Amino acid sequence: MQIKSTSIYALIVAKLCFIFFLSTYNIGIKTDKTNDTTTIYAIMVLQTYVSSDTDAMPYKGRNIPAPQEDCNNIIVWLDAGHGGVDAGTYVTLDEYGTRIYEKDIVLAIVLKAYELFAQSDAEVQVFLTRADDSYVHRHDRILLWNYTDYTIAKGDLVVSVHVDFYEGRTAQAVSGIQVNYYQNNHENTGRIDITQRELAQVLQDHLIYKTGARDRDIRGDRRFVIPTYSTMPAVIIEAGFMSNNDELSKLITAEYQMLIAMAIYYGVVEAMGFGG
Repeated sequence: MQIKSTSIYALIVAKLCFIFFLSTYNIGIKTDKTNDTTTIYAIMVLQTYVSSDTDAMPYKGRNIPAPQEDCNNIIVWLDAGHGGVDAGTYVTLDEYGTRIYEKDIVLAIVLKAYELFAQSDAEVQVFLTRADDSYVHRHDRILLWNYTDYTIAKGDLVVSVHVDFYEGRTAQAVSGIQVNYYQNNHENTGRIDITQRELAQVLQDHLIYKTGARDRDIRGDRRFVIPTYSTMPAVIIEAGFMSNNDELSKLITAEYQMLIAMAIYYGVVEAMGFGG
């Protein structure tokens, strides 16, 4: 589960105050220098996950292709939520402290979805924000696919995968899948003529059809960082509730993870046909 921290508002206010200070006292900043600095930062973030030796992100003896210039394929970013020190939600199984972490479940789903794309002939190039238990800050993730000057990695669609947790006495009654989007995001710098809401609905339909899970419908609000600040259609899938024992028992199986991965694959392929 990924909800935007309120600290971002403090950062925005600080930045606005800084800009006001510069404009008030006529302190100039060279635009090209600012852009160069931001571009370098974007490259540094991406190179954290791209091997300098192979120009690819290693995964299970294979290589995930690095961004290619002048790529005509649709570029899709698959984002496994959390990772590393950010475990997401978790469930403690026994008195010995054995835990199941959100970060591991969603990574398994995303890697399975990547394999489906890798084995298909769909005209799509897929990138992963992480292919292992790495920590990537959610705002850095947005920079990977969002930054306009670093066009070789700019995404057309973004699908972020999470699982949820419900605290309370009725936890065992709460289950199902929900896709979240930002309802006021009308900007689309991607190449697919689809809105965030439409993308969310397409994926929701495939997820419910494939898994048979309870349909929690799609939800549009601005609590989620990735849909709110991505400039192309971007959604967050909450693929189930770890707090529900029955659903957890499914989420930890390779078979159920593959059903979710297949729904993501077919949903993206359908979305690619919009406006075509």
